[in-house]
Amino acid sequence: MSEHEITISLNAEGIPMRNVLVCGIVLVLLGFSPTVQAGAPAVVKIGVIEPLSGNAAAAGQATKAAIEVAADIINRGHPELARLPLGNTAGMPNLGGAKVQVIFADHQGIRPSGKAKPCG
Repeated sequence: MSEHEITISLNAEGIPMRNVLVCGIVLVLLGFSPTVQAGAPAVVKIGVIEPLSGNAAAAGQATKAAIEVAADIINRGHPELARLPLGNTAGMPNLGGAKVQVIFADHQGIRPSGKAKPCG
């Protein structure tokens, strides 16, 4: 079974809207691929490198919480959120119901250390 891995690093000074949109688009595209692939993964792993400690920890913790909410909406399905992409179904329907697993790594607000962090 193949695994898909994506690594996203957000700006340590804050969360630029462009990066939030890119993250959202990636999640939507993963869920709305045109066809179910043979041997679709049971889990899609997404690596996120954030400042979870250090001077920018507040921004990193807020981003982590937002990403965890998005993953919960995708993984569990929430009929009350049927108007949101992937809100009504559990998992990603076009990947055979694959769940999202987010793996967080802390770059401590130090840019060079974020380049070398393994996610998972």
